[in-house]
Amino acid sequence: MNFAMASGLNKKYFWNKGFDPRKLVTGIAAALAKHVPGSGPEATPDGVRLVNAMSADARITDIRYMAYMLATACKEAREIRKYPRPVLDKKHKPVVNSKTGQPVMKDVKLWSVFQPIEESGHGAGRDYFRPVKVAAVGANVMITEQDGDQFTVMPNGTYTGVRTKRGMPTRGSSATGAVSKVYQDAAGVKHAYFGRGLVQLTWWNTYAAAGVELGLGLELLTDPDKLLNFDISYKVMTGGMLEGKSFANGMKCSQYFTDGTTDYWNARNMVNGNDKLQEIVDLANAFEALLMDARVQA
Repeated sequence: MNFAMASGLNKKYFWNKGFDPRKLVTGIAAALAKHVPGSGPEATPDGVRLVNAMSADARITDIRYMAYMLATACKEAREIRKYPRPVLDKKHKPVVNSKTGQPVMKDVKLWSVFQPIEESGHGAGRDYFRPVKVAAVGANVMITEQDGDQFTVMPNGTYTGVRTKRGMPTRGSSATGAVSKVYQDAAGVKHAYFGRGLVQLTWWNTYAAAGVELGLGLELLTDPDKLLNFDISYKVMTGGMLEGKSFANGMKCSQYFTDGTTDYWNARNMVNGNDKLQEIVDLANAFEALLMDARVQA
């Protein structure tokens, strides 16, 4: 892929230098206050961490790419968490326990964003929801789904179905179907491949492909919780959006951000169609503006 500076609009958005730390902090905090009210204390520093990772990434030299990745991570990797906070009196001073002398605390529910997370509900009701059994067979991995369908995953991340009397298997199990005896008898460790990470990777075959693309072999297939590691999740997100790999199904940023086009609306096709579409577009525009403002000028 050619990452050289292009003409026209790309020249305007081309950036391979740093950002002003203070402007990043104030800009991200302001964007979150408007678009994700009730964000937790880690939200702004985690946003700064993501910007710094992209800024240090030689593959990413377009502000719009950065803005869209920030917007996606902000919405895809968002969940409510409980944070301890001091109880305040009518004068907004901390209430102190008369016996211990310590501040009285209570849990407050706030949004965590920009951190790799597990999908809410673990994909309940979807065909990827139910755990499968994962067993090493030589250099390959055998997947057994709860409906009895089995698949062999090769070291290069591709897979083939194991033919039975019922014919060729179909990936995925009904969330309400019976558990087959084939599954019960199969060897292997149980893993569920619900959404994880900054872009919520789903399905066992996508985990396999993403791991191979990152040079990890089948590690994400055999240990899907590795997607909760920031560095790995970052590489999955950027690899998909820059090169159209794994979750992106061949679609990539260069299709939506060109010399003459800035298309935050249709760029959502890289991840999840129309889901949270307007929110993503609004956030992308906000992040674009703050990143343009935070550039360190020579």
